[in-house]
Amino acid sequence: MNRGTVNILEVIFLLGMFLATSCAPKQIILPQIQGRALTPEERQVIFNSLQEKFDAVQSAKILYDANFTNRDETQSLRLVAVFEKPEHLRLETFPDTSFLSLQLMVMNGTIVSLIDNTSHKAFLTNNAERLLRRFLKLPIGAADLIAILSGRISATDLKKMRSGENFNVYANEELGRYLISKGDGDIIWEVNKFSLQVEDVVYRNIFNDEVILRAHCNDIINEGAIQMPSNINIEVPGERLQFDFKARTSRINQTIPENLFEVEIPSGFSVEVIDE
Repeated sequence: MNRGTVNILEVIFLLGMFLATSCAPKQIILPQIQGRALTPEERQVIFNSLQEKFDAVQSAKILYDANFTNRDETQSLRLVAVFEKPEHLRLETFPDTSFLSLQLMVMNGTIVSLIDNTSHKAFLTNNAERLLRRFLKLPIGAADLIAILSGRISATDLKKMRSGENFNVYANEELGRYLISKGDGDIIWEVNKFSLQVEDVVYRNIFNDEVILRAHCNDIINEGAIQMPSNINIEVPGERLQFDFKARTSRINQTIPENLFEVEIPSGFSVEVIDE
């Protein structure tokens, strides 16, 4: 066999290796926790328990000390989050800062209102994720933000889990955690096996394995039989953005006035309607 034949065979071999690796399914990069894959029956028990955990929090009002770091510039401010399950959210920041122009965001069902005191504008939309992405650079919707702040899984994802959609659950007995993976791994939750609190959640772009958002919750608030995290860190790597929430005071499962989810646009503010 001459050298020319060898070179041709080498090229064919390398081409075959390239095609084999490029056509093979992309391996999902999961968090370090691995364990025994639960059976469908075992998964359903976990999903039902998570639903009960979600239902236990009917309403919450929490005042946070918050540090927002945007490309190495950090601002400290107070933030109050008020929500009622499943689709009412009031997110208010103070004092005014040039870094964070959002001052008040209220979601009442499918209607979302945002008041920006810096620009003297009001925004109306039925797309909460669009406003969160535009003003906070958060690539998630209001329901997902509520779920992260309360250390739970959103009502929408819980419904999908219980209806039999594609979710995998792994149990790690040594670390006392469940790992729940949605679909091909576009969302991955790490859940404390005993408290059923979500301690870590990762949102991923499954096409390039990029982490879109990562959140970590710890230091539990105890309000009677209800538990919620008092420290929440949210990181958006692509924006070099980080949010650190430290709860100061909390009220859970107490009556919240309905008018907290109503918005009156201040006089002199211009109004912009953001369509789908």
